[in-house]
Amino acid sequence: MRKSRACLLWIPVVVSLLACGEAETPPQRISGSPAEVADRVAAFARATALRDFALICEDIYSAAVRQAAGGARCPDLLERATSSVRSPSIDIKQIEIAEQFALVTVIARARDQAPVTETIRLERDRDDVFRIVGLN
Repeated sequence: MRKSRACLLWIPVVVSLLACGEAETPPQRISGSPAEVADRVAAFARATALRDFALICEDIYSAAVRQAAGGARCPDLLERATSSVRSPSIDIKQIEIAEQFALVTVIARARDQAPVTETIRLERDRDDVFRIVGLN
């Protein structure tokens, strides 16, 4: 359980690295599920850049991730975990979608930190909304 909790707390750090970025190539217009997934990752990045950890915990994380990230203490714990991240940016490299889940491969950057390639996993919930469930 300790390893999964550490990974879940790392998600907002990765997302804070992702926020406010510009793609290296011009964005392509997408619709349907890929657009939904890209919008969720972008919302997560914006919320992290704005340090709106309540929004992340309540709206973007799945219920299981929210609970693993501290439950009611989730916003406070995320704030502490991302306090040193500065000038974040993201480049979405790939979106893979199955019926109920998606994998988004990103390159995350922040000032004074090496670029990091991560894959964010999202799953559809009962309300048919993609929510972040972890890193692969």
